[in-house]
Amino acid sequence: MQDPSRFSQAGLAAIYDAEPGSNLTASGEAFDPTQLTAAHPTLPIPSYARITNLANGRMIVVRINDRGPYGNDRVISLSRAAADRLNTSNNTKVRIDPIIVARMVRFLVLVWLVPQSPNRLTPCLHLPI
Repeated sequence: MQDPSRFSQAGLAAIYDAEPGSNLTASGEAFDPTQLTAAHPTLPIPSYARITNLANGRMIVVRINDRGPYGNDRVISLSRAAADRLNTSNNTKVRIDPIIVARMVRFLVLVWLVPQSPNRLTPCLHLPI
């Protein structure tokens, strides 16, 4: 993909689980259905994308770490954890919007902060790049 900043795609999402004997992703890491990850045919590996469930408005950020889906009319394959957070089924329409992160940034910190104490805020999620 030449320029992911101009990419947006809508279509049906698939849910995938590890198949026996083939649990490595295209990134070389073991597939973990409890992580917020996804497989996409053209987005860079690794990259991040915001996935929106168009039926209920739920949104999450997933890490693209694999290729797929193959052989069907789906635009992305979501891990079980990602699908559960979005409350999706195999017939749910989603929108994919890549998140562009500057190369010099070491961590993407989502701006959602959680109060740890009255005087201190803690990031609720950080994603290594």
